[in-house]
Amino acid sequence: MLEKYHMYHYELGKGKKGLPIKQISEFDTSEVEKFSSESAADFQLSGYVDVLNIIPQPDDQWKEYMYLQSFSSMYSGFDYFTDRENSDTYLIVYTVSGNGKLEYQGQNYELHPTDIFWIDCHNRHLYATQGEFWEHMDLHLNGHGVLLYYQEFIKRNSPVIKGSDSFMKDLEKLLDSYSLPSPLRSMMISHHMETLMTNLIMHQQKQNEEGLQNNHTIKTLIAYINRHYQEQISLDDLSDICGISKFHLSREFKKLTGFPPNEYIINLRLEHAKRMLDNTSLNVKEIAQSVGIENEAYFSRLFRNRTGISPNTYRNAGLAN
Repeated sequence: MLEKYHMYHYELGKGKKGLPIKQISEFDTSEVEKFSSESAADFQLSGYVDVLNIIPQPDDQWKEYMYLQSFSSMYSGFDYFTDRENSDTYLIVYTVSGNGKLEYQGQNYELHPTDIFWIDCHNRHLYATQGEFWEHMDLHLNGHGVLLYYQEFIKRNSPVIKGSDSFMKDLEKLLDSYSLPSPLRSMMISHHMETLMTNLIMHQQKQNEEGLQNNHTIKTLIAYINRHYQEQISLDDLSDICGISKFHLSREFKKLTGFPPNEYIINLRLEHAKRMLDNTSLNVKEIAQSVGIENEAYFSRLFRNRTGISPNTYRNAGLAN
């Protein structure tokens, strides 16, 4: 795949810290030197690396949103490591072959072929070869949009996931948009970065769901709540229905939905209430009772706390449209 891109090849010298010692192609290393000097970093380099040609990107709204800082494909020898912190970048690394390891936020992870890790390089991190060699692709990204996607990714705890079938295709589209001239180049780079990160998060969520205990039971319970949200449903009721302890149920439910059971029910009721405020002439008390909340004052207080406005203000403003 990489043959079609303008890549610069470096041989990496054993025992040299910081930068490659043998430059094969003519290449301005000022950006690499700047990137290395801005962070507290220690390196042990061996093997070789191919680096994507740096092409200037306009300083427009798309670059402010998200942009590609660098891309490289590295074959690392047995003694390779990078130990770094306070680096202004987000890093996605895909293991092609061999094995590596990652130390990040007090945890250790083994990296095998098709494994992907995604980290915030402001935090201290160390990644290294585990065994004889480690072949990997490194993608440095930045921009406030990247931060939003990363924050969604880390909600699921581990920075390491197994690679998806779409990753290499998504990466190729991103590199194409970066390398090919176009008046829409910055927008296309952002678009393909969003696609790559979205697919990583969706794949991560799918892996989490497959690893959940009682996953089928929780999904059945969600379907039950969606049908009976107007009724009085307690955590004890849900525990009795599915035969899972309240603590375990709450934990597994949140992993799958992002909400504890009670919060899921409240949000579901409020979403139905918003729809009724927009599409029916029922008064607030009738709507509250329709979604399973008998006390009108409590409903109005709950609605205001969650939306910032009263039900009548919401209806009059047409905010559900």
